[in-house]
Amino acid sequence: MRIQPFLIFIGVALLIIILIGCSTNDQNASVSADSKVDRTELVQIASFGLEGCTSCDNAKEILSQLEEEFADLNFIQYNVINDVDVVNDYGVKEHPTVLFLNSNGEELKRLEKETDLDPYRKAIEFLQTNEVEPILPQSNSNQENSILISIFAVDKEDGKYLEIPRFVKYNSEVRYPRISAIQELLAIKTELPEQVTSPIPDDVEFVQIDGADGVTIVTVSNHFDQYIGTTIGQQTEELIALTLLSFDGVEKVQIITESYEGDILTEELLDKKSQNQTFLFEHNDEWMPIIGVDEYNTNILHQHDLEKIPCFCGCGEIGHTSNHNCFFTYNEDGQRILEKHGEYCQVCLDLTNIYVELKGEGKALQEIREYIDRMFEGYIPTETPQP
Repeated sequence: MRIQPFLIFIGVALLIIILIGCSTNDQNASVSADSKVDRTELVQIASFGLEGCTSCDNAKEILSQLEEEFADLNFIQYNVINDVDVVNDYGVKEHPTVLFLNSNGEELKRLEKETDLDPYRKAIEFLQTNEVEPILPQSNSNQENSILISIFAVDKEDGKYLEIPRFVKYNSEVRYPRISAIQELLAIKTELPEQVTSPIPDDVEFVQIDGADGVTIVTVSNHFDQYIGTTIGQQTEELIALTLLSFDGVEKVQIITESYEGDILTEELLDKKSQNQTFLFEHNDEWMPIIGVDEYNTNILHQHDLEKIPCFCGCGEIGHTSNHNCFFTYNEDGQRILEKHGEYCQVCLDLTNIYVELKGEGKALQEIREYIDRMFEGYIPTETPQP
């Protein structure tokens, strides 16, 4: 019986297809296994910290030690302020945060606020000896936000300490309010109105904040040593302490340098607060400005000037009498209340910024008013009194 050549050809073709299929399956299985190894293999360690945070500094030292011990791993450092995109991509919410990543940058594990060596070493050893699947991404959804803090300055009239509310904006969900408060306190000098001053010397810089035995310890630069025992030095310590004492849970504050340890300051210092509540306002924490944080802060400090600057957005129809009214209104008791209008109106934001720019150029309030009136000629202004 003769086998037809056609049937032989078909048989050989089927055999080749089967062999190729087996080879392909083996290759796919190999690729799949390699891929799994890649996804479960610890390759890099990313740390997220903040300057001035003692816990972050401790974590940084630990990771430096581990970098020498585990030379095959890649160690990367990020700053929660400067590297916002990376912070938000990984959903970082605390500082310090340390992420253990595979070659694709996928997270295998994270440690938050950890300052002991042992948990880091154990995490590395575990991930190097076990196949751990990557964690689902935890990206931050609501990235921009703001908080309200209090800082202090000196009332020129009676020499007492005035409380000044201040909005602070964050571009991620990582918050560091105490560090922010000290930074704002040291930077606010040029923004203050004429009746208020900040005696904190320009060369005194914030270094870090720490805590021990219930005392919040603030380290400042050694430039402060030259002011020890002077009125300026005393006021600097008291302003920093008052700012921190305004936070819940802070009861004792100490200011130090490399060679100086100040007295421990307590809530008794609150007796030096001024009864003047010029800058205070009612707020229920249900809403915070984000777009207009700077403009709201300007209206907190320069209420009396901005009450003499009209608005031209048409808000006179809802009872506003000045640009300041777009950011703050008053209740029946005369208390100042946060107003949302200014956050969402570009004209209102622009007017406050024009005031800041011209004031920075040394223009008097009357000159600023006349400039704005000319600039918006033809628009209907609020009924605003002249300076």
